[in-house]
Amino acid sequence: MEARSKLNGTIFLLLLLPAIAWAQEPPFDTVESEQVWLNSEITYGDSVSDVTSILGDPEDIEEYYVELADVTETQYRYGDDLMIAFVDEKVERINVKTSAHTLCLEGFELQVGNHIDSIESAFPKSYGLMNTLNEAEATAIGLDYGDYYYLEVRFDDEGTITEVRHLMF
Repeated sequence: MEARSKLNGTIFLLLLLPAIAWAQEPPFDTVESEQVWLNSEITYGDSVSDVTSILGDPEDIEEYYVELADVTETQYRYGDDLMIAFVDEKVERINVKTSAHTLCLEGFELQVGNHIDSIESAFPKSYGLMNTLNEAEATAIGLDYGDYYYLEVRFDDEGTITEVRHLMF
């Protein structure tokens, strides 16, 4: 847990402070949120009914207060491998932990199970950034959604992508 806390703190300091505080070009790649699709069918802003018509009813539904954004999101969980969070009944965040679902980012297919090297040509700044972090277990791809939204691409010791999470600071 201490390593994860250290990593999150490092990502915050190295990735977000320069972009927010000094309005510089961020040190990671960014994609437009309208160009992010789950399984080429679900994107940010889609309604609850859009999602459930495609994926069916979730196994679990939880309410979660997001203090930073001062909103309550409704998290739909499809097993342990997929979470879609809604705010005002619209898709706000997507987390994937399985190769059964693909995130398409401006045409690039980001797939759990692929090697982290697979992102190098599509996201060279994000790929390069992880090499600047000591013992990195993740890298970031920013979302234009706001100054503090990004996709965290986590990988294991062998470089296999294990999870993609939409986070915010």
